[in-house]
Amino acid sequence: MLAIRSTRRLVCQVALRTLTTTPPPPPLSYQTIGPPSPASSLPTVALHGWLDNSSTFLPLSNHNIPLHAPDFPGHGLSYHFTDSTNLISSYLLPTYNFVTHILEKTGSDKINLIGHSMGSSIALILAATYPDLINKLIIIEGLGPITKPDNEIINILRKHTDQFSRPQKPTRIYASLEDCIKARQKTAELSPGDQYITYETCSNLINRSTFAVSGGFVFTHDSRLKNSSHMYLTEAQCYSVLKNVTSDVLLIQAEKGWPQPDASIVEKRLNALKEGVDRFEIVNVKGSHHCHSDEDGVNEVAVAIKDFFSSDDKKR
Repeated sequence: MLAIRSTRRLVCQVALRTLTTTPPPPPLSYQTIGPPSPASSLPTVALHGWLDNSSTFLPLSNHNIPLHAPDFPGHGLSYHFTDSTNLISSYLLPTYNFVTHILEKTGSDKINLIGHSMGSSIALILAATYPDLINKLIIIEGLGPITKPDNEIINILRKHTDQFSRPQKPTRIYASLEDCIKARQKTAELSPGDQYITYETCSNLINRSTFAVSGGFVFTHDSRLKNSSHMYLTEAQCYSVLKNVTSDVLLIQAEKGWPQPDASIVEKRLNALKEGVDRFEIVNVKGSHHCHSDEDGVNEVAVAIKDFFSSDDKKR
């Protein structure tokens, strides 16, 4: 009996050691884009969208906007998540860790934050969760995460489980980088609304999201990103996030961007966001969903960013 208890105790000790020695994920891969930040200014962190990477912000470097831009997990040159959740909140911890790294590196106590599409959702969540870290927030083509009603939970769980239980498809090999660029452009064309993404923007993205193999090139992104999450925020939870943002906010929207939700939902989200902020502005620009990197929109976006960061006027 004593031997059995000793064995159980040993098994428990080994299990505890295993649980407590799981290594943390590696730091996110990132790029410092544009000229060095002036010593008097705060660092700016830029968060990219779904299936993109930090190179989405390269065109802004031509406008002397200094940025620290990470690749999210599963994107660009960063690691892939070990689990299969696809939760929007899963990006909060690595983003927070990246921000604290930039703060330590620059000796600053706050950042300015830019987010595009999915990156805007993560930026809003970060700004709401850690408002003391954010000075000004710019969200491009995004006003909060995708939400689902409570009563859809069973269908959501079923879809998620079905997708992740299937064997992964063999990795597709593209004969050339040109084919990779065309495939990325096709993704935009198949998205809702009248969207597009230009050849030049795709070229920037492809250089950081592909690698050469025998027979051609493959994408580096985690193929599971195309699967559904098993959990989404409700619209009420989204409002709660937006109400807790306290930094100045600029929303940039493209004329041919991602289709907006129902008008009543947009109005409620805007009202929720305005509750906690002193200054909220909306700028409409030419172009499509990637207006910050496509040639037809980047100039207007750059001007809006510079004006917003340089002005301390308090406007509602």
